[in-house]
Amino acid sequence: MMEKIGVSHLNLGGYLVQAAYEADLSKMMLAKTKCMLRVYFIEGFDFSQRDIGSFSDPYLNITCGKKVYNEQKNYQLDEPNPKFFKYFDFDVEFPGAPPLVIQAFDYDDLFGDDLIGETIVDLDDRFFSSEW
Repeated sequence: MMEKIGVSHLNLGGYLVQAAYEADLSKMMLAKTKCMLRVYFIEGFDFSQRDIGSFSDPYLNITCGKKVYNEQKNYQLDEPNPKFFKYFDFDVEFPGAPPLVIQAFDYDDLFGDDLIGETIVDLDDRFFSSEW
């Protein structure tokens, strides 16, 4: 129909979709939504070496708000490509969910554990994104 009247080049369909999304988003921002967040960890690849003369002994530390899962007792000896096969649950509320912090550590019983890497996931950004 837009082609018939010569306005298809204006991308009005995209504008209308975006306008509808913004209206829905404003409604979502005014209401509290309780959710259970489940995070799956399958495996890691090419973890950097933190031990001298051997591969790291990796484990995960996952935090969301006040809840912390510390997997130090499940470290994997000399493994640059660890396989975790675990999931962790968190209760969150949108808007205002705390960030999800995922840390990989190298276990070391003599000198203390070393941070291998860390990422922080903004859960509100994911929840309210039209792409997610």
